[in-house]
Amino acid sequence: DTGRAFLAVDVRPNEVTLAAYRLSGRRVAMSRPPDVRPVGRPDRTLAAIRAGLLDLCRTAGIPEDEVVAIGMAVPGQVVREPGFVTRSPLLEWQQVDVLTPVVSAFDHVPAFLVENSAHLAMRAEQHKGHSLHDTFTGVYIDINESVETAIMLDGKVLGLNNMGSFGRLKLPDADGKVGGVLQDEVSIPALVTRFRRAAGGRRRLDLPGELLRLKEAYLSDDPGLRAAARTALEAEADWLALAIANIFLSLGLPTVIVGGYIRSVWDLLQERVFRRCEELTETAFPTAHQIRLSSLTELETLEGAALAAIGRVIPLDLISLLTNEQKALIESRVAQR
Repeated sequence: DTGRAFLAVDVRPNEVTLAAYRLSGRRVAMSRPPDVRPVGRPDRTLAAIRAGLLDLCRTAGIPEDEVVAIGMAVPGQVVREPGFVTRSPLLEWQQVDVLTPVVSAFDHVPAFLVENSAHLAMRAEQHKGHSLHDTFTGVYIDINESVETAIMLDGKVLGLNNMGSFGRLKLPDADGKVGGVLQDEVSIPALVTRFRRAAGGRRRLDLPGELLRLKEAYLSDDPGLRAAARTALEAEADWLALAIANIFLSLGLPTVIVGGYIRSVWDLLQERVFRRCEELTETAFPTAHQIRLSSLTELETLEGAALAAIGRVIPLDLISLLTNEQKALIESRVAQR
């Protein structure tokens, strides 16, 4: 399995995920470097990414000269090319050059780009999912450790880097002063913290594990656990509805796609979110607006980073139209060159 290779990087607060893809968009290797905690540590993180990508290529049997492009997903505001994180409050990164430390290990790589995680998640949904049509217009809201958004108009993702700051929307306190930001209430850490407090506080798990425990508590025979889960989920639904309603009211776009870890508990949230959105927008759903769930997995930002890299070589619209047999043929033809 030889030919052109594309590397993808997904940076989150508590981990980094690396992967290698072929031209067809097929993932051939993936790894998570151990003991990488990106918050407040851009230099260490980028060094670990560089070493991790080299190790991934060696393990997967990918010669370094086969690597054509590298794509990186980061929460926050970025400059896509030449690869610069302007501000990522979640990671505590500011004015960070992410290109130089990573590409120094791949001197021949002609393309490196970094993009907001929600932009890349929407790109993955467009080309690998089934929620978006060719002329889709709407907003993707990515709810993970942070709250990131991306806008698509007529099938084109807009390069509005400041949309990566939607989760930093200021909220007033009881006295009308700034009391916090939106992602303090809507993000997955906010949801599980709310549940943990209501349930009496238990040991911390990874986010998927916390969400599984929350869902189990919601269905539990224990009245206390069930009440704690319902309280946390109702608060999450109310805050999420407020965020989505304001997207509808301020931007006037017809559809919101919801992605991220929130998917795992969406079935417990959606009825209340819809009802509260109807109240806040004073319109009936889905007559005027639609809220849809992303069709992809928690790896959508990683897939989007890979697609952004592949898009430097072949139009992504073409990739999404090809059958698996045609993709395999492309890979074999490239390998013969």
